Amino acid sequence: MMVDVFVVLNPLAGHGNPEGARSALLHGLAAQGVRYHVHETGSKGQAAQWVRHAVQEGYDLFVAVGGDGTVSQVASGLLHTALPLGIVPTGAGNVLARDLGIPASRDEALRLILSTGSTRAVDAIGVGDSIYVLAIGVGRSARIMRDTGQLDKRHFGRLAYVATAIRALIGLQPHHFDLIIDGAPLRVRASEIAVINLGAAGDRAIRWGEHVRPDDGRVDVCVVRIRTLIDLARAAAHLLLGRAMSAPNLRFAECRHEIRISSRRRLPVQADGDFISYTPVRVRLVPGAVHIIVPSHRTGPS
Repeated sequence: MMVDVFVVLNPLAGHGNPEGARSALLHGLAAQGVRYHVHETGSKGQAAQWVRHAVQEGYDLFVAVGGDGTVSQVASGLLHTALPLGIVPTGAGNVLARDLGIPASRDEALRLILSTGSTRAVDAIGVGDSIYVLAIGVGRSARIMRDTGQLDKRHFGRLAYVATAIRALIGLQPHHFDLIIDGAPLRVRASEIAVINLGAAGDRAIRWGEHVRPDDGRVDVCVVRIRTLIDLARAAAHLLLGRAMSAPNLRFAECRHEIRISSRRRLPVQADGDFISYTPVRVRLVPGAVHIIVPSHRTGPS
């Protein structure tokens, strides 16, 4: 049976020559003998709209070629369907793909997708009409994402975020947050509020802990209190050891339905590495939101 594949390609993701990456992808699809349509991402949110149209047109398989932000856009378009999503990771981070054991090689990732292997139902975090698969950050991380240029991300990858993060640490004071987690109010002072869906914290070696899984029907809310480079180093050490729960400057709470985040100052909000809005923000859990193609033997840390 012939499979109809709808591909969403982010030509600006990661490094290298966008035209070369596109040509290689099309050659790989043609070699597999499948029918396909490639849509290149444009304005924010446009990819999700095109995916929704493709669902109505009867496409069987969807492929996101890009980073975590591209994956989230395609996942938003597939919400409330059980259609499979394949990932060809070409972004600067590719956190979800690495955590799920999806090959980093474009050709290997494409072979996995077209082999119609196993799928894994992954939870998502909903904000408005969009869903995100990694995390929502309010405060410092969102400031970093907002202030890191697209060209810097393409040329320097994760190092671009490091430079912006160091600048963001200078002179930053804690913020006053009002949280409502599943109806329970919580008032805190913190440098960051993170709503976490995935165990990896930007790198497979740096993890929030084994208690954070992308398919456990919950998200973890982390109150981050980091004011100095020493605070940052202490938190990083606990993350490297997978012991974030015991870090003195991290506080965790569990959310199974909804969290509302507001702040005295208007603060930026990032989702899956992209700046999306400002506070206040309402975040909801979307269980089993997207079915991602993964290696059949994969058990994984998450």
